[in-house]
Amino acid sequence: MLHDCRVRIVILSLIVLYATAATTAAQVPDVGGRPKIESQPENTPALSVITEDGKTHRISATDFAKLPRQSVKTKSNQTDVEFEGVSLVDLLKSLGVTFGHDLRGPRASNVVLCAAKDGYRVAFSQLEIDPDTTDKVVIVADRRDGKALVEPEGPLRLIVPDEKRPVRWIRMLQTIRIANLKDLPMDYSPKSISELQPSK
Repeated sequence: MLHDCRVRIVILSLIVLYATAATTAAQVPDVGGRPKIESQPENTPALSVITEDGKTHRISATDFAKLPRQSVKTKSNQTDVEFEGVSLVDLLKSLGVTFGHDLRGPRASNVVLCAAKDGYRVAFSQLEIDPDTTDKVVIVADRRDGKALVEPEGPLRLIVPDEKRPVRWIRMLQTIRIANLKDLPMDYSPKSISELQPSK
């Protein structure tokens, strides 16, 4: 009887020690003795930009914070809001994308494709956002009314304040690509009118 009690005590002690070890491994204490919460590194890529030469640039939160800041006041769902972020042009210029006088000739057909995390895509002509060509402003926003954007709206969102419908106000912006359409086929020349008729 006494032997059985001692065995049970040993087994219970081992169970308690195992549970304590598992809990300690799951919560690594910091200097203050509190569980450490892992935060996302500031150099984690927040956005990928593929330039016309095919090179992919990974923009981290730290990189983004170094760019000039802008804010715009507009309406979202009939509510007055203020978005803050970086001009899309400033972001692209920081990666060597051409604007101004040299945005002409073959580059006149450049487009800026923007894709969201959920696959939604929108496009801009590069000339459409060129400061030397138009006054149009496009903001890559990371804050709304002073608060950081989070999913399903952020962490980054396009804001185009002069547009009547927010069709291109893409949420959860993830990838931007510069593409040239100069080699895109534009014509279809049937050999005869009969090719346009349904076969009998």
